Amino acid sequence: MITYVKKFAARKSRNDITYVGIDPGLSGAIAFVDEDRVRTIDTPTKKVFVSGKNRTVHIVEEMWKIVSENCTKRNSVVLEEVTPDPRFGSTNFSYGSGVGFWVMAFAGNYIRIHRVRPQVWKKEVGIPARSGKRASRLLAQKLFPKDKDLFNRVKDDGRADAALMAYWLKNRRVRRFARIRKKKR
Repeated sequence: MITYVKKFAARKSRNDITYVGIDPGLSGAIAFVDEDRVRTIDTPTKKVFVSGKNRTVHIVEEMWKIVSENCTKRNSVVLEEVTPDPRFGSTNFSYGSGVGFWVMAFAGNYIRIHRVRPQVWKKEVGIPARSGKRASRLLAQKLFPKDKDLFNRVKDDGRADAALMAYWLKNRRVRRFARIRKKKR
């Protein structure tokens, strides 16, 4: 995975504005959206043996490295924020840890992040309420046809969500600047 990160960083100009979306779950990803292309990096995780069980945990050092090598203050970053659900116990803890680790990585690199609830961005990009994870993958394939292979597998829903959040942020910014220009006339 580190090789892919370095290749992406080498190709990217530090002056370009890129929209970044993050699905902070263990099966999530970070996505970088430019004009009509998307690049994704899966959330770095590893298996550890804890209290007699194998558990998947975030690799914080790799998360830091992804941010420091691929992001600048000129990036516009959005992070999905979900409230805990008492039915899911330890899943809430690992998800919350992922949010905290990504926030730490961006804050440590002096990059501001925006937080958005899934209901907001999904509604605005056109994903119906209570639709499954498949809907995100299909929409991502439609919006990014040159990179649709990134979203082929069922487990690629984290990549799709991250890419769609970045797409949402990009279009939100474009609409806001259009309103500002209109008011000045």
